[in-house]
Amino acid sequence: SLVTGLADYQLSYKLSRAYDLSNQTPIEWLKDKLKVFMLTGALFYIAARGFLLAFSWVGHSWWLPFAVGGIIFTAVINFLFPVVIFPLFFEVTPYPDNDLRGRLMGLFDRAGIAVDDIYQFDLSSKVNAANAAVMGLGQTRKIILGDKLDENYTPAEIEAVLAHEIGHHVRKDIFKRLGLQFISLSAAARLLAFVWPSAADLLGYLPTNLVVLPLFLVVFGLINWLLSSIELYISRRLERKADQFALDLIDQPRSLATAFARLADESLARLEPNWYERLFEASHPAVKERIEAALAAED
Repeated sequence: SLVTGLADYQLSYKLSRAYDLSNQTPIEWLKDKLKVFMLTGALFYIAARGFLLAFSWVGHSWWLPFAVGGIIFTAVINFLFPVVIFPLFFEVTPYPDNDLRGRLMGLFDRAGIAVDDIYQFDLSSKVNAANAAVMGLGQTRKIILGDKLDENYTPAEIEAVLAHEIGHHVRKDIFKRLGLQFISLSAAARLLAFVWPSAADLLGYLPTNLVVLPLFLVVFGLINWLLSSIELYISRRLERKADQFALDLIDQPRSLATAFARLADESLARLEPNWYERLFEASHPAVKERIEAALAAED
């Protein structure tokens, strides 16, 4: 909505500009927000149509085919994300052919992984920060690094960050997350299937009436939010194990600690989240905890 957009502009974009975190002009920021809005709208439409289709097939047992269809759709999105969605926001190119690239490719050899290339993306076109990620499935699988990593981080720190991402790849965390999402989606859909007929009847509508579909999506989102604390807890466990993989792989564990400190400083992240952030927002362990674990590995 317009109110939400204005609040996001004031509390997110203008604050980021004030602290020199964002490199975007207001027009560039607005274009990205419009892209996100259209993608989100498409996802909501698909979810609503999926519910109607599942209900027409199996009636009040709609939740199971809805969950199965949802996880298949999520897997397709994960497959297409690096080649269709991510390029809408960032340009992805092969990592420059330099000494650092050779060092990073050597890290894959040490981990026993064969890769065609390492990629970088123009994160600096949006923010003054560094990042790295694993994305995609199968042939679209990519490990990508932000384009300013080599300017603001030492080679050992970049190697440590990459080692963490390699840990996710080796441990097949993408499939674990998909399995977790299926369980979460099934639980949320089952709970909604239990309460939805009564809720719709209370409003005087049939459960599949188009008028109440927005409320269906709102209630479904609320249930997902309540269940998200479990998913986030497991996500933090996966991140800790990826950290440990990195500490076992690299020669200088302290470099992972300093990389975490730099990343937190660039994004003005809390060293320790409050209880609400830990329950409903934190997909990664507290920065302080990760730094302490890396320093302990140095001893």
